[in-house]
Amino acid sequence: MKAKLIVAILIAVVGVTLAVRTFWPASSNRAKPAPSEEVSNPSEQVEELLTGTYDTVPTEETIEADIRRAEARAESVLMAARLPSMNANQRADLADAFRERLESVINPDYMRDLRARVARGQPVEIKEPTPEQLEQSNSWKEHFALLPIDIQSLEVRPIYQRGAYVAESMTAKGFGEGTTKLGGATAFPMSELDPVEDKLDIVEVRLPMEVPVPVGRDDETRERNLVGFQFVWSRERQQWIPWVIKNYGNPNRGVFGLPF
Repeated sequence: MKAKLIVAILIAVVGVTLAVRTFWPASSNRAKPAPSEEVSNPSEQVEELLTGTYDTVPTEETIEADIRRAEARAESVLMAARLPSMNANQRADLADAFRERLESVINPDYMRDLRARVARGQPVEIKEPTPEQLEQSNSWKEHFALLPIDIQSLEVRPIYQRGAYVAESMTAKGFGEGTTKLGGATAFPMSELDPVEDKLDIVEVRLPMEVPVPVGRDDETRERNLVGFQFVWSRERQQWIPWVIKNYGNPNRGVFGLPF
């Protein structure tokens, strides 16, 4: 039953772009796909990811401290990376934005997460959830809260720099890929822009996590995947805004999109 609930909530399949609350509408401004190849059998890099371990297994007592450690690790990696054109304020804001998204997945709180999204431009009201929204939120929490993570393996990589695609394609490296993006009335600012035409700067903060995977869809199976939280820089708002959540894993098992 739990597996069926996961499937119903996430509607996730390999390589399908989805939105947890509203579907990403078709648009001529949709981002151009990055250079890629067809998904192949799991590569050595995929196998290495799947067989890795975790340095952090959160509990109710440790989760807040664990998330603060993840944020501190992101700040440290950003300082070392010294990405072009990213100043100290931008690095601090990106680490903060990453903490908000990670927290919303592994330590969700409806009103706290709503306020965080609104502060980054999501055009929705801050009000108490309806029974249906609360039920959905509790269902996500049941399946995603307290997921093990590997903080020391956290990485930061540019995806687009001023509209130029500068990242390696994960599907070309043999990974299956799930994408979550909000669209329509709940879209964040800039969601309908094209990274190339609009010369966007997009950065991904990613780390290994144990997440549900749709193996057979008859049981609740989890696997070590690489989860990338992507953010786009808003020159107008002077802050990083959620772009998409990527989930990279075994192409032969299927890859879920994660709740936004």
